[in-house]
Amino acid sequence: MLFGTRHKNRRHFGWLRAFGAAAIIAFAITWSAPASAAQNGRVVANTVLRDHPESDAAVLVQVKQGDILRISSKSKEGWFKVLLPDTQGSPQYGWISAQELIPTELAEEMRASNIQSGNSKYFRQKTEDDMKPNEWSVALYLQLTSVNPHDLQGFVGADSSTIPKTTVAGEINLSPDQWVGLSFYGSYLSVDGTSGDGNGTYKASVAFLGGIVDYYPLKTTYDRLGVGLGFLGVSAWMSAQYLNASTLQPAAGSQKFLTMGSLLRVTFRQHFTPDFGLGANAGYRYINQKTIGMANGTTNLQMSGFYLEAGLFLEF
Repeated sequence: MLFGTRHKNRRHFGWLRAFGAAAIIAFAITWSAPASAAQNGRVVANTVLRDHPESDAAVLVQVKQGDILRISSKSKEGWFKVLLPDTQGSPQYGWISAQELIPTELAEEMRASNIQSGNSKYFRQKTEDDMKPNEWSVALYLQLTSVNPHDLQGFVGADSSTIPKTTVAGEINLSPDQWVGLSFYGSYLSVDGTSGDGNGTYKASVAFLGGIVDYYPLKTTYDRLGVGLGFLGVSAWMSAQYLNASTLQPAAGSQKFLTMGSLLRVTFRQHFTPDFGLGANAGYRYINQKTIGMANGTTNLQMSGFYLEAGLFLEF
């Protein structure tokens, strides 16, 4: 009997919680009396601020899901009057639908009461302290890099120049918290050309695989700017052939090898949506120089250089 009573009480309590949720959300949407004092509100979906409390009024500015807006003391049924972002010094105001903004005090009241409802967009929002990327992401970049094959261009003792190259790179990123990211990074690069005196040719291909630790000292709800340091394992193959102008004797050599390198970068991410956006990196990649033997001496491979890459990322 006691069990049946408790079960019935739970059912009654469930109805009361549902009724409470509906009442509070209705209050947020239809709040028409002037607010007793200005307070903050959280935007619940990407939307716009308008110059009048009408759905077809002129658009003043766009705001994003999760943005915090200052609510004016004035309101109109179904609308909030809010301070436009970045106008605190010279206040300007706009209007936002009450369906797209929930006052902070009301949101905290609902969370404290542990009220849940079918209108889940009011409960998806994170607090400022909780704002961080999803734990995992994948990114694909188009990379512009500079390399210097060094003596491969002119062979022993000759000058060489830096060559711009376009390639691709990708990474899998784990962000255990909002400050740090751990990435598994990969890129492939190939270069070929003619020696400075025109008597030789060279080819080289390099695969980079490694890990990077990123630190994000600057961040907002949607954007992140940080610095990263990584170590690379390098698999390379190179070949060279040269015709001695005085003896007319050809010389050639080739070699496959493994070596190590390091990477320093500045990294930036901007979200277009909570899970998708644009990533960009710029930095310097250092690869240990390697030497191969040829009939008339040796030649070196130096694939270090600056790089810039931009691409898309997807968080999950």
